[in-house]
Amino acid sequence: MFSSQGPSRAGSRRPGQRPAAGGSGGNRLPSVSVPTPPRTPRNTNPNLPLQVASPFSGQNVSMYHTPISTPMQPLRTYAGRQHQQPTRDFAMDVDAQSEAVSYSQAGGAESTNDDAKKYANRPELSVALSAQLPRELQKVLATCDFQAEAYAGGIDHDTGFGYIVSPSTCFVWNATTAHSLYPTCYMFPMPSIATSSGNLLTPFASLVPYGTTREPGLIVASGEGELRFWDSVDTGLAGAEHFTSVQLDLVTAEFVTGLYRYENLVYVALTSNGRLFRVTITTHNGKSQLVATLFGGGGTSVFYRATTALLPFLGAQSAIPGSSEVALALAFGQRRPRQGRDVWVLTQNQLQRWSVRVDSWEQLEQQIDVRQLIGASMEQAIDIPGGMKRAAATYDFELLDVGVRSDGEILVLFSYPSPPSTSFSPVGNAYTYCVARISVKDPSRPEVQTRDVLVSDMNRDSRPATAPKMLLIDGGAAVLVQFGGAIVVASLGRTFRQTLTLKSQWNRTLGFGLTKTESQARLSEISAIIAENGVVTIQIHHQEIEDFRTDTPTNQLKATFEQAIYYGSKEENPFLFTASSSVGGNFDQAACAVSNELVTSSSVLLKPILDQRKQLLKKMELLRALILFINENGVGGHLSVSGKKSLSDDAEKIFMALTVWQYVNSNQESRGVLEYAVLNFMERIGKRGSDDVVRLFFRTKVDEFPALFRELYEFILPQTSGSRQPPSSDLRFVNRIIIIAFDAMIKHREETNALYGIPSDDRRASQWTNGQTILDIISNLFEATSLSLTELTRDTHASAQNPDRKVQLLELQDQLKHLAEMTFWVFDERIAHLQSLANDTGDDREVHSLKERFTTVRKHVAQALVTHHISSIAFGLAQKFADFRLLAHLCNDPQALKSLDGNATSEDISEAYITRYQDKFAFELYQWYTDNGQLQKLLAQDQVHPELLSQYLEKYPNPRVSWLHYLSAGDLAGAANALVATAQEDRRVVSKKAADLSGQVEFSLAKLCNLAQGSVADERTGNAFEAAALVCTKELETISTYEELRSEFSSIVQHFSAGVDANRVDPLELIAGQSKLIQSAALRAHFKRLARQILQGKTLDFEDLIDVLTLKPQDEQLINGFWDAIVALNKSKQQGLQAGRVKSALSVIWRRLLLSVDWHKVRPSQGMYDSDLSKALQGTIVFRFMLQMTGKTDYENMWLRPEGALLIPTLSEITARFPQFSDAEAQNLLQDYVDERDSLQDDINSLGLDELYDATLREVLLATGK
Repeated sequence: MFSSQGPSRAGSRRPGQRPAAGGSGGNRLPSVSVPTPPRTPRNTNPNLPLQVASPFSGQNVSMYHTPISTPMQPLRTYAGRQHQQPTRDFAMDVDAQSEAVSYSQAGGAESTNDDAKKYANRPELSVALSAQLPRELQKVLATCDFQAEAYAGGIDHDTGFGYIVSPSTCFVWNATTAHSLYPTCYMFPMPSIATSSGNLLTPFASLVPYGTTREPGLIVASGEGELRFWDSVDTGLAGAEHFTSVQLDLVTAEFVTGLYRYENLVYVALTSNGRLFRVTITTHNGKSQLVATLFGGGGTSVFYRATTALLPFLGAQSAIPGSSEVALALAFGQRRPRQGRDVWVLTQNQLQRWSVRVDSWEQLEQQIDVRQLIGASMEQAIDIPGGMKRAAATYDFELLDVGVRSDGEILVLFSYPSPPSTSFSPVGNAYTYCVARISVKDPSRPEVQTRDVLVSDMNRDSRPATAPKMLLIDGGAAVLVQFGGAIVVASLGRTFRQTLTLKSQWNRTLGFGLTKTESQARLSEISAIIAENGVVTIQIHHQEIEDFRTDTPTNQLKATFEQAIYYGSKEENPFLFTASSSVGGNFDQAACAVSNELVTSSSVLLKPILDQRKQLLKKMELLRALILFINENGVGGHLSVSGKKSLSDDAEKIFMALTVWQYVNSNQESRGVLEYAVLNFMERIGKRGSDDVVRLFFRTKVDEFPALFRELYEFILPQTSGSRQPPSSDLRFVNRIIIIAFDAMIKHREETNALYGIPSDDRRASQWTNGQTILDIISNLFEATSLSLTELTRDTHASAQNPDRKVQLLELQDQLKHLAEMTFWVFDERIAHLQSLANDTGDDREVHSLKERFTTVRKHVAQALVTHHISSIAFGLAQKFADFRLLAHLCNDPQALKSLDGNATSEDISEAYITRYQDKFAFELYQWYTDNGQLQKLLAQDQVHPELLSQYLEKYPNPRVSWLHYLSAGDLAGAANALVATAQEDRRVVSKKAADLSGQVEFSLAKLCNLAQGSVADERTGNAFEAAALVCTKELETISTYEELRSEFSSIVQHFSAGVDANRVDPLELIAGQSKLIQSAALRAHFKRLARQILQGKTLDFEDLIDVLTLKPQDEQLINGFWDAIVALNKSKQQGLQAGRVKSALSVIWRRLLLSVDWHKVRPSQGMYDSDLSKALQGTIVFRFMLQMTGKTDYENMWLRPEGALLIPTLSEITARFPQFSDAEAQNLLQDYVDERDSLQDDINSLGLDELYDATLREVLLATGK
């Protein structure tokens, strides 16, 4: 559960050395004083409350408690925490001086003594420190090197004494001594070692119980066979020089491998040759004696086998040639009346049962080839991994220990190399450890009943005296296995497993013993010795284990998280808690369940603390430990963003609650407001029945802490006076609590977002600050505070005379600063959250709506701050949230500048911000100048920031301004282009409005600029400027055309209306009446409408202009009307006019040009000679028109023969061009076009217009010499 790995052995150190226990910018601004973002000025008025850190700027501003400015130092809460300063105790039911808490310093809450000593706790099992080791032993263990020195020991069940044996000394002490005391240490010298094996052959020891009337004795056996017996451990206080000794009759290269107590005064010793010796303590003449006899009456052991090496727990010595099979372990069966008990002996391959009586009789009863038996069962099992079957087939597994269950079945502990994921081959030093349950009811047919895997992939411990040892619990229903760096508790036949791994590679287990069994309570206690810590007690509840169901991976994760944070954060805890992605399960569910149970105080592991502050501090410490544990184990990537934010939210709410709780404990006047909010909320959810509702909320409902914001806001809504305090006081108290809570929230996020791994650009998970509710509350509180300030400042005399009123005014001003920042912040949060959602859904309408609202709110908030003479905050917020448009507005607001320190002008402060923010601010400032008509200030930037102004005009084209900028810079071409663009824009804007000389000045200046630029350029670029000048000329020609039309129409009206009553004259009818081409009502009405627009000074679409130019009264000696029409068409063609419209307009021009001539007078007749015909053709307007077009390349494709001029628009085209026409009007106009076409067709058919056209063209060619 806590760890499936053995202790890491990485690293090295010199023998004898041990670590301590438990170790593991911008540009410089001008001299002008400007507001700097996002700092909030500190108010030093002594009448205000204490100082608190700004929720947003990190700077001190006046508020309600003292800040902790120390940056967060992450604490390791699972493998050796850093020490913290103890936190002062505060009474929670009285007004006590409180201290502000930084999130990084929220921890160290007091625990009960029992809790302090616990290292792990779950319903099935708990681990706690129960006793210390003697001082003398602690000193020895602190300097020994477990990599080279062998130490082993145990806790004796019958005596309660513990012992540790080294090659030179045996340490004995009373392990039941209270934890607060150091027990007396009894030390005994061990037999000297004469072989080259050195200290790897650790002596074996056992205590000799005498009952409760006297201290126990001690018996030891050295590896070389010397037995020593001390009648009482008391002698260990005086040097232990007097003892009884005897030498076992060992053969060459035979060593003792174990010493076991059979009865109180009878022991069994095992040897490397597989022999067993009975060792009996007797008394003769008042003196103790040791009698050692070989099992079976002497001779060679029945276990005699050839072997090549001793087992690892004997050390890394070389194999002893010719040795017998090593006896590994021994276990005793149940006692039988007058028949003694069975002794089961495990060797490298065999399992043998001896029948042993107290009267020195031993007999071999049964012998089993246990290696072959286990191997065969593994090969036949279908649920065994392939690697395990391979181990069975090659007998590549190792027998380790043996035990006898209460029902007589035998348990054998064995291991094999852990297979890799693909094929079998040992990977590193990883082994799998199992227990085989063997039935021996039928001695002739022993059978393996089950195999239980205790732990997989545990590293084998190569240190001396660290062979795994097994202890049977609850009659063998469960087992405890001690490894050098871990302890495993497992229920056989069930899924319960608990691995307790030591966190330090320098620490190790030294022994264990079953110290307590309560049959009725189904409880067992095992004491284990941990070198660096002392004696720990492992308490096992067997009923809970039996009730234990197959756990889901998610529940396993949850249990791991709980143990890690509740107990792994203790520096003195020797055990390592780990979580791995290989466990599977839902990390979000597991972590969030632990976090939520902490916040709501529903965890059974969370001990209640009466002091509410300490309880909240404890929760903070545990929540912090949770995320640190997740990060250290490298599983943070298995948490979703929403999961991380949920964990952060829980810790954030606890921190907010802690901060507010401390504040109201030291500020009585704010308690009533908080109590009102809490009581209302608890009543709303039906939890008001408790006598202490406020404490109940802070203990169990902190996850609903943001709901208090609405309750607090509703507190000020009635705005009534009388029995309650004045509304301004209510508002100030509400603001205090909300601002302090917000301050804590911001601090928490600033310090922990990186810790929780929350990406700043992903805000899809809805935190409580992303909601619409909190946005409305904060913005409404700002409004209420601003209005309250306005009320208080109306009577300035009363405020000056009343100190309390002045204090209220200053505090409300201070609160308005915070609320302004908070308003900006919640809008930004909400927008970012909605944008993240919109990125997924594609629907960003709500985002756009809120952004528009935020733009309005920013300006409104800034204006309120300016009104209340705290415009420095407005400047700071505009900078912090990069609202440079607002900043530009503030820089040009005299009232905003007036409330700033110093006498900075708008130009000075704008220059400072341009220096700081460059184009980001400059462009908005220039836009403000443009929008507000301050072009002089804009053009003044040419003197200080010409490059920025050029970039601005390039990015945001404004020809009306840019031509002056280009002219100032000497860029005549740029000025000309800007002037042309200005003129064209003016013509578009005024196309439906009166404008006598629209664009004429601009085009004229542009032409001059192009001609001037071309005169100083080279030939290539000069041609380009001449072409540009030509464009200007054409634009001027168009303007001139309109002027000429207006002049011509005015002259006609003036001429024909002279002497006539103006009221009886229709000037438009007079104009239309002079045209020979207007013979129908529809064309007449169309022409009159266009003529009216000309006279009004309006411009026309090119097709309307062509209609006016071709239908107006024509002077037969001039071609200005038709020529102006063809010029206008050519210009529109060059500007990309559709080919169909060009063709239709060209047909109109040629058709009406041809119809304007009376061809009857021109065609040859009787008596007309060639010279007469030539003269008649040359006198037509068609001749003069063709003569004008000849030789002009731009007009080469604009010639039409009479047949080409027959094209007229369709009804649908007329409807599209004149959408305002009724169906009848459109039909009438179409009929007029048809009449035009038919008239031209008649001339072609009856007068031979084609021949006359060709004859006219020949005259043109003759006249031009072509």
